[in-house]
Amino acid sequence: MSIDKGMFNYQDVMSKFYNYEPGADDSEGRSIKNSFMSNMVQSGYDASLAKDMAFTQSGIAKGNMTQAADLELRNKAALMNDEFNKGTLNMGAQFEFQNRFAEDQNVRDITKDTTGSAVNFELGNKAAENESIRQTTQGSTERADKFEYANQGNENKTITDITKDSFNQGANFDYMDKLADNQNIRDMAKIGFTGDENRKNLAATGTQNRLDYVVQGEQQRYGIMQQGDEGRRTQNNADRLEAGKENRQAARSRATARAF
Repeated sequence: MSIDKGMFNYQDVMSKFYNYEPGADDSEGRSIKNSFMSNMVQSGYDASLAKDMAFTQSGIAKGNMTQAADLELRNKAALMNDEFNKGTLNMGAQFEFQNRFAEDQNVRDITKDTTGSAVNFELGNKAAENESIRQTTQGSTERADKFEYANQGNENKTITDITKDSFNQGANFDYMDKLADNQNIRDMAKIGFTGDENRKNLAATGTQNRLDYVVQGEQQRYGIMQQGDEGRRTQNNADRLEAGKENRQAARSRATARAF
């Protein structure tokens, strides 16, 4: 028998209740005993069912949790795998973009430097070429101008000499023709004075006519001579000017050809 009865003395109560035997006229006792017995059977049955149900539910719950954990694991693994793949693709794309940008930037820098160097070289070379062309053109122009001035001086000297010679020849011809005409007039006048008055008058008239004819012929000859000299001088001047122009043009062409 237990010494420690506990807070409610449950053992003593159970012993008395189990040992209680209702009499034939104790209907209340029998009802209580039967109610307790039926309740106990019901409770035991319920407890057994509850235990079986608990085990069943536990197994079901375990299976559900196992399946849920498996699904969750699978889902997390799939999500993590997808996240890893996408993250890797993202990092690969970023690396590719950064690498391409770096390469493009390098190409731009190299192109910029190369273009700058080429432009500087081209500008320097162009400036040197322009300076050389200017110096060559200046030298060629100076030589052409000197040649043209010298040629023009020679042409002017030649024209002056020709004009002087023509003038001297014309003056000499005029002087000699004048002397011949005067001698002719003196001879005819001498012959005319040895005759009679009529002859004198006729000689004087003829002399005057001859003088007129001589003067007129002399003027015509002098005019023709002047026209011939002027025509010759004009033609010679035109020919020499045209030749000088062609020479100057040829000199400029040669100078320009040498410049390039």
